Amino acid sequence: MTDELHYLSIAEAGARIKAGKLSPVDLTEAFLSRIEKYDDALHTYVRAMPDAARKVAKVAEAEIAAGKWR
Repeated sequence: MTDELHYLSIAEAGARIKAGKLSPVDLTEAFLSRIEKYDDALHTYVRAMPDAARKVAKVAEAEIAAGKWR
């Protein structure tokens, strides 16, 4: 995806997810990539938890696919 997903508002991201144009997993991966790229210089996270973030994103994706939109 060529969009810079980190610039989306939560409403924009939610609308894309609901429309099937963006998955929670892809959005999570975009943020994790950005954290990995910049956190050494910015020190914005005490502890990033990418495995936990991926797990939650996959659960959300499965729920949405099953029609359980929160």
